[in-house]
Amino acid sequence: TGVGDAIDLAWKLAATLDGWGGPALLASYDAERRPVAKRNAEEATRNLKRLSSTKGAVMNAICSDSDEGARQRAAYRQALNDADILRHHDTDGIALGYRYDASRIIMPDGTSAPPDSAKDYVPTARPGHRAPHAWLDGPPPSAGMRLPNGRSTLDLFGNGFVLLDFGAPEDADRFALAARECRMPLIIERLAQPAIVDLYEHRLVLVRPDGHVAWRGDHAPGDPRTIIDRVRGAAGTLNAA
Repeated sequence: TGVGDAIDLAWKLAATLDGWGGPALLASYDAERRPVAKRNAEEATRNLKRLSSTKGAVMNAICSDSDEGARQRAAYRQALNDADILRHHDTDGIALGYRYDASRIIMPDGTSAPPDSAKDYVPTARPGHRAPHAWLDGPPPSAGMRLPNGRSTLDLFGNGFVLLDFGAPEDADRFALAARECRMPLIIERLAQPAIVDLYEHRLVLVRPDGHVAWRGDHAPGDPRTIIDRVRGAAGTLNAA
C-alpha cells in the first residue's frame, strides 16, 4: 500500500514541478489512494481476526506429545488450508486489482468493473485499472521461464504518458499534438499483435506514468485536448500551467 502511495504521488509531484500538471492533479492523490488504503487495511484486519480465531482453540495442547496434541495439530493444519485463511497469502487481487475508476482525472467508458476480489486479479484495460501485462516479443514464455530479450507491455510505461495505438495512427498523432501544446510528455507506441489488441479492446489506450489506464476509445474526440486536460488535472483551463 505504501509503495502504491509513493508511485501515485511521485508522478503527480513531478508533473507539478515540471509545469504540465494542472491545479487539480495533486488533490487527486488523496481521492485515489485513500479508498485503496481503506480497502487494504480492512482486508488485513479480517485476516488478523481469522488467524486469531483459529489459534485460540488449539494452542494449549498443540505442542503436547500426546493424542490430544496430535489431534489439535491435525485440526490446525486443516484450518490453515481453509479458503478464508489461504486468502491471507494468495492476494493477487489486493496487489494488482486496485483501481481508480472514480477519480476525476480518469475518463470512464461506461463498462462494468470486474469483481474486486482479494484473491483473484482479472486483467483489464478498463479506465482506472492497471494496464495489463502482455508479452510484446514472441509467444508467452513457458512456465517459470522468461523469453530471451522479451519485453512486456509494462516495460513501456513509467516515463510520462503513453498512448497505445492499435490501428488509429492519425488520431494518435492528434493526441500527440494536443499533449505538446501543454508540454505534457506523451509517447506513442504502435502495436499490432492480435492478442494484445484483444486484451486492450480499443484502438487507442492512454496510460499514465504509474501504469494505470486514463482513457480508451476507438477514435479521438473532435478536440483531444479535452482528454489531455482531464487526465493531467487541468480540466477547464485554457492554457498550460
